[in-house]
Amino acid sequence: MLTGFKPFLNNAENPSGIIAESLDGYRGVSGYLLDVSYTATPLELRKAIDESKPDFILSLGLHAKAEDIHLERCAYNLMDGKAPDNDGVSKMKEEIIPGGPESLMTRVDLEALSSLLSERGYPNRISTDPGRYICNQTYFLDLSILGKALFVHLPNMETMNLDSQKKAVMAIIDFIADSSL
Repeated sequence: MLTGFKPFLNNAENPSGIIAESLDGYRGVSGYLLDVSYTATPLELRKAIDESKPDFILSLGLHAKAEDIHLERCAYNLMDGKAPDNDGVSKMKEEIIPGGPESLMTRVDLEALSSLLSERGYPNRISTDPGRYICNQTYFLDLSILGKALFVHLPNMETMNLDSQKKAVMAIIDFIADSSL
């Protein structure tokens, strides 16, 4: 399963959503477009999981200030962002799953994935800070519900064009599909 988000805040276009929709069907992937909403996104995510019954969830998000692709190692059980979601809601110091673990980590070999992307010319880094906005909320839920998940933050399309981002995501899908996770 592949998820991406609708545009949000000052971002008129969101490559994560464009790519998630365009790769629907690639290697058996089910692509879903999610709202940027603390309330709607978890419901949409659960519905998508129930529909597609995935073996793995790859979620994409936009990190508008990033200069490269961020492979997120972990998610945190915390919503803490000043910026409002698309419903105008802000969450400050609220747990995603009350009483749940403080953080969860992916099982993906990020070092090997990062090397593969670098060899193919896609600038990337391994990150331990997915923020505390809707991306982190989605990643924490992905890992809580299925356990087998990865979140990837993409840069804006001025920094890396959409075609390059799409090819990088295809390489990530291939890596995951060919791994024994």
